[in-house]
Amino acid sequence: MPAEIVVLGGGVGGTLAANLLSRELKRDGRVTVVDPTGLHVYQPGFLYVALGQAKGRWLARPERHLLRRDVDLAIEGAERVDAEQGFVRMEGGSKLPFDHLVVATGARLAPDQVPGMSEGAHHFYSLLGAEQLHDQLLRFRAGMLVVRVAGLPYKCPPAPIEFLLMVEQ
Repeated sequence: MPAEIVVLGGGVGGTLAANLLSRELKRDGRVTVVDPTGLHVYQPGFLYVALGQAKGRWLARPERHLLRRDVDLAIEGAERVDAEQGFVRMEGGSKLPFDHLVVATGARLAPDQVPGMSEGAHHFYSLLGAEQLHDQLLRFRAGMLVVRVAGLPYKCPPAPIEFLLMVEQ
């Protein structure tokens, strides 16, 4: 009987994990990705939105188009994981059983937890943040840009340096 593998999250990590597991396990495993929207947004592209080199709509694709045909997709939010019983309770009340669980839900942005961030700083870690930063960069005429990492861990460690190198062009 094939192992039931559930991957929570349809971002880069979840999509990649699901496809690799499916390819390696073949008939020895059945992989299901759980994603509340069914829409894959390529978040590393937000940096290019901030710099005016991409539009947000270019970064979204249906998750189904990125998954191997033998990977199932459950477009619904996960409400609770019961590791002991081996199931994920879905928002609609159904249970999705698993033998193995991959949690690839990404990071949660919390700019309000960094004093002054919401009021006077910008970021490119969300589409809205990248668009707002782009608007500010268009108005920026002279002065100094300060890039600060609020704390560890944070999304995409190379991104702040990449941003500085690209904005200098």
